[in-house]
Amino acid sequence: MWPPTPPVEYRCRPVEHPVADFAPPPPARRRTPVWLFALLQIPYGVSGAFTAATIGRILKLAHVDSATIESTIAASVLVAGIQFLWAPTVDVRLRRRSWYLIMAWTGAALLGAAMMMPLPSRVGAFIALTLAAQVAICLTSACLGGLIVTTVPDEQRGRASGFFNFGNIGVGTLAGGVSLQLLEAHSLPVVGIAVAALTALPSLLVLFVDEPAPPRRTARELFGTMAREVWATLRQRRGWSGVLLCLSPVGTAAAGQLFTSFADAYGVSDRWVTLTNGYLGGAIQGGACLVGGLLCDRVNRRVAYLAAGVATAICATAMALGPMTQTTYVVGALVYMLVTGFCYAAFTAFVLEVVGPAGATASTQYTLFSSAGNFAISYVIKCEGWGRQAWQAHASAATGPRGILFADAALNLVGVAVFVGVLSVLRRERSAIPGRASASSAP
Repeated sequence: MWPPTPPVEYRCRPVEHPVADFAPPPPARRRTPVWLFALLQIPYGVSGAFTAATIGRILKLAHVDSATIESTIAASVLVAGIQFLWAPTVDVRLRRRSWYLIMAWTGAALLGAAMMMPLPSRVGAFIALTLAAQVAICLTSACLGGLIVTTVPDEQRGRASGFFNFGNIGVGTLAGGVSLQLLEAHSLPVVGIAVAALTALPSLLVLFVDEPAPPRRTARELFGTMAREVWATLRQRRGWSGVLLCLSPVGTAAAGQLFTSFADAYGVSDRWVTLTNGYLGGAIQGGACLVGGLLCDRVNRRVAYLAAGVATAICATAMALGPMTQTTYVVGALVYMLVTGFCYAAFTAFVLEVVGPAGATASTQYTLFSSAGNFAISYVIKCEGWGRQAWQAHASAATGPRGILFADAALNLVGVAVFVGVLSVLRRERSAIPGRASASSAP
């Protein structure tokens, strides 16, 4: 037929991604509530309370000398200070929650084994097992830090840090009270079983965290990405200045680690040692962590941390100037613990802020800063031991704890002054650059 019939045009909607149109949507993941991190941090908190309160008391009752006690506590905290050396482990292969469970149960077994050692004849084995337990349990905090960074938005990280530290020094200190009370009437193996259970059982709650499986990558790809992301954080001003602040003695609240070791100098009874460093102290510190976390969502987090350092110095000085009585010890220690709660909440909040939107290396980056903070606690404890020795040499042996407290106050104030001075110099240099005189930047 001529002319030919024109072809019929069919206008259809183009399909740009036919596979995507028919692919099922990815499953929605449950959002982890921030309060759950309080319960998940209990194993780390129990371990920390064991280091801060129970170890010192156990060694004191075993008639171990003060220098050895201070060195043991400092070494235990130093383990947390160098954990960045093995923290990349929890960013490899397994989910972070799987690494968390493995490390919590391993640490619990080692702590229980340490408490089976007869003292003072096996004090070396006791210290070695305790330090090995810290190596494992420190990684539980690294796992949780990575989970918070990857699952909690920045505007809620202050609250997350509050709950995180509530479990750390709040519930952890309460657990320390349990171990101290058991120590009054029971043998070390009984205390060891209790400490191991308090460390291991709460870790099972991590199974309620909905965490995706990590992507499969070669070790070369993983560590290459890790190096790039860590360097990208550290080369920024907020990164390296954050590390400097973590390394400073500001807000370490290190004297609290030694309270049980010098309680006898104040004539404090065993019951008040337990109440102060356990139940009452835990409740006060836990409440301070929660309030401090909320405040850190509303104010500059680094300024809050520096202010907490100044408050620590004031509290330590007041306690040092007071009479060597049980009342001074109890009131001073409880106020110091209140300030400690604010210090820890502010520290975690600003670290989470610095790490920011980290991904596959979130645990490693978080641990880099927390290790710096724990390293600072370790050397401050050692310096406070020297302060005690100097005070005893120039004043009196009976008032040695005053040397610890004065050293704690001085280190905090010097740290705040140095850090503020460094930031002032950087601001002046920044304002001197043409075109940036009116620019502002966070400290």
